[in-house]
Amino acid sequence: MKDSKTFLELVKTPLSFMVFYLIIVESFFGFLIANNKNNDERLILIYTAIIFFGLSFIAIIALAIFKPEALSGNKKWTERFAHKLITDIYDGLDGYLSNLPNRREYNEAWLTTSDVLKNTYVEDKEFVKFCETMSKELDKKTKIRERWQNEN
Repeated sequence: MKDSKTFLELVKTPLSFMVFYLIIVESFFGFLIANNKNNDERLILIYTAIIFFGLSFIAIIALAIFKPEALSGNKKWTERFAHKLITDIYDGLDGYLSNLPNRREYNEAWLTTSDVLKNTYVEDKEFVKFCETMSKELDKKTKIRERWQNEN
């Protein structure tokens, strides 16, 4: 049982799941073909197994060409998610930050949040762009940076 758990732990990405699924289905076809005595039905099963394997292979190749991140299970950091996430953060925190004793602290809190997002240094360039987009969106929402620069 320990070996089966290890085998199932290997199926973590969509590609490994597709291969696992293909092995299961093709094994089932093999079982049906081996245990079928009728030659006509056996021939249909053989062609079906070959066609299924071919279609699965074509699907994997198409995904590798058009959506390679789908095979690895990694989703791209997109600007759409950045806008949604910063809107949720802004909506969740704005009420609390507006209760700060004075407007200057409120402004500094949002500016600091924006600067922290803008100055994210990691190797993943998509994530850095994602954070920069969040920072720009936060600056647009609060308009504090514009007012701050005009005041100083």
